[in-house]
Amino acid sequence: MTRRMPAAPRWAGRVEKQKIAQLYKDDADGMHDAELINDVAFTLLARCESMIVVEAARCGRAACPVCEAIVEHEAKKGAMLECRNCGWTGSWNDYRGSMNGLHLIAPGLQPFCREFVKRLPLANSTKKKMYWIDWLIHRCHWEGTALPGQPGAVCLIRGRAHDVNEFLASLTAGTHRGGRADDLARYWSAEEGEQIRKWRKASERRARKRQGAT
Repeated sequence: MTRRMPAAPRWAGRVEKQKIAQLYKDDADGMHDAELINDVAFTLLARCESMIVVEAARCGRAACPVCEAIVEHEAKKGAMLECRNCGWTGSWNDYRGSMNGLHLIAPGLQPFCREFVKRLPLANSTKKKMYWIDWLIHRCHWEGTALPGQPGAVCLIRGRAHDVNEFLASLTAGTHRGGRADDLARYWSAEEGEQIRKWRKASERRARKRQGAT
């Protein structure tokens, strides 16, 4: 007996900006809220796992929404998926449609998502979890895309592209351990640091422009 697809596969959501902002404010003040850090860390972990599953599905290896076994398919319109493990069946059109509008597709972020999924569960302290949260957010933002106006972090953080852009700029400038130059170089190369400075200036110009228009 086969089982039809549920209404849609379940995909993890993005983390709220407010939670990240509070986490970084606490960190800059030398405090570590274990509950908040765990909340953000495991929300990001689930999100990364969903993004990895989505990318594999787009490449012809969908995870069965019932038992999570891999279902190989042609990723073509009208194709049917059938799980040999549990008997579930569904259409690729429905499976693909469940991803629409959720910002789950970001091939350039896959190496960072995979590294986070590998490393976060091994973090045995709040400090180490904070390290990997910081690493993921900033590496995904600056290396996941070559276009400053299109942040890869929008796949991780809830909000529109320009909102996430401005949020990350304020996070870097104001709450990331005081925004000191040595802090900014913590995870980024010299080239990335220069890109950050240029982007921040452009973001500040846009903000002043908007203020002048109001």
